[in-house]
Amino acid sequence: MKTSFLLALYLFSSLITFLGMNGIGEIWFWYPSPSLVLASLAVFILFAKWKISGQGRLGALIAFLAPASFGVYLIHLHPLIEKHLLVDQFICLLHLEEWLLPLALFCLSFVIYLLSSLIERVRLCLFKKAHLREKLSFLDQYPIY
Repeated sequence: MKTSFLLALYLFSSLITFLGMNGIGEIWFWYPSPSLVLASLAVFILFAKWKISGQGRLGALIAFLAPASFGVYLIHLHPLIEKHLLVDQFICLLHLEEWLLPLALFCLSFVIYLLSSLIERVRLCLFKKAHLREKLSFLDQYPIY
């Protein structure tokens, strides 16, 4: 797929999400909503097409963050995390000055991502120490369809 098409798909999906959220309801802002899934796929394919050498700082950063990325997504999607740690916990941000709000949201998102990554990295280390990949490798012989 062409990069311009993927960028247009991402922008269109983001616009649909924004308009749907304001006109239809919050269902368009949930992770499994069709518009967010399309936007996510577009961004995923864009990054998958990106040629990055394993050398250098960017390659090292990606190699460090990539294994935990799916876990970050799953942590956000977990109902208990959402209910107790995310929903209505950051209303105090609404009282900030307008110019400070984007910076606060960026910093908060970054901290949440880092904490979620840390949790996932710990889980990966525990699974590695428990040799779960080897113990469960017999499951790989069964087709998933």
